[in-house]
Amino acid sequence: MPSLNIGTVPERSAGLNFPIIDLSQLSTNDKASEGYCTALQLMRSACLHHGFFLITGHGISTDLQTRMFEQAEVFFSQTLEEKLEVDEKRAWGRSHRGYQVIGGEAYEAGTLPDLKEGFQYGNHKDLDHPDAVAKRVLCGPNQWPSGLPGFRETMEEYHVVIHALAIRIFKLLSESLGVDYEGVFKSFTDDAANAVRLLHYPPHAEDTDKDQLGLQVYDDSMNEWVGITPRSDAYIVNLGDIFQRYTGGNYKSSLHRVINKSSKDRYSIPYFFDGNLNAVLSPVTGIKDGVEALTVEEHMLERMTTSRARGKKDIS
Repeated sequence: MPSLNIGTVPERSAGLNFPIIDLSQLSTNDKASEGYCTALQLMRSACLHHGFFLITGHGISTDLQTRMFEQAEVFFSQTLEEKLEVDEKRAWGRSHRGYQVIGGEAYEAGTLPDLKEGFQYGNHKDLDHPDAVAKRVLCGPNQWPSGLPGFRETMEEYHVVIHALAIRIFKLLSESLGVDYEGVFKSFTDDAANAVRLLHYPPHAEDTDKDQLGLQVYDDSMNEWVGITPRSDAYIVNLGDIFQRYTGGNYKSSLHRVINKSSKDRYSIPYFFDGNLNAVLSPVTGIKDGVEALTVEEHMLERMTTSRARGKKDIS
């Protein structure tokens, strides 16, 4: 992706096609059915062009989703002092568990830090676990706030179902590539590094009459940002850089951002599935020559160090 100043790129509300894929159509064993073939082809087409699509029929209850957002709002409504009791800086090693202050990250060089705060947790590993002892990235115990009834229980309940959904999607992506999941990708998904992030975007002080908020994807062919219209019954899936590397560039990872040009608070709960830390990101399809073979952990450390260093530089 060429370097660009993301603050000066124009915006538009439509242009790229972000298909809505009903996972219930992909639950049947009849892989020759019209519904199955159509849904899988929609997924493949989106991955080949920009790497974003929406899914419905995912099986995660509206009740659990509602409770997650309610708990997120309660957590971020605490005083800064209360939130800093689980400051990410107190997390074990490089586990990156806990509260992340506003301005701690910047995605693109030369831009201001992201105006959001977060709380991150994932699969718990005790301090005597070999990965935690070695202080590997995203490995260690979670930090949980005190005095928030039901917070931890809700977070852990959600983590189980969202992780299972991620595995399900990964199997379908493997099928869309025409590769065997068990033989090629299962070692990548086993004991995968992963994280749930609660994110809070405070109200935007300027242009509040525009009331713009949401996810935008950069269309490099038009040099414009394109908004994705959210649906209450759908998840937005973004492939990310790791899968692009795994497919030798066949499946795409697009630059994206979240904006909140409104007088309202915005909450988001993304889930990151990064894969087994020992997995080598060597292309299984697409262009294989000249691609540096990094492990998942090496890739993650490079990404995390860069985003956090930019944030610290810009707010100092």
